[in-house]
Amino acid sequence: MTQPTSWRLVSGKKSVDVEVHGRFSTNNVSMTLKIAEQGYGIAVLSPVVARLAYDTGTVRRVLEDWSFPPMPVHAVMTSRLVPARVRVFVDFLASRLTM
Repeated sequence: MTQPTSWRLVSGKKSVDVEVHGRFSTNNVSMTLKIAEQGYGIAVLSPVVARLAYDTGTVRRVLEDWSFPPMPVHAVMTSRLVPARVRVFVDFLASRLTM
């Protein structure tokens, strides 16, 4: 996987592409949080993931009026015959991820 060279940020109807450079790149949320807690720069973190770090002051939010655009999420299943527990889980995710 290649590191993105720009981030698209949105605020209301405004959108801006920001070129990013960094020494670290990870697709692991826990590692991203640890790197941010160590003060190595700006990280993209969900408020839910970073709640404790926010509350303790280990990290702080910057660019509060800006966010990333919504990202589509797909549930892919190998069959139309879906066990009830899978259907409940997918419905739960859909209710939590719906904007």
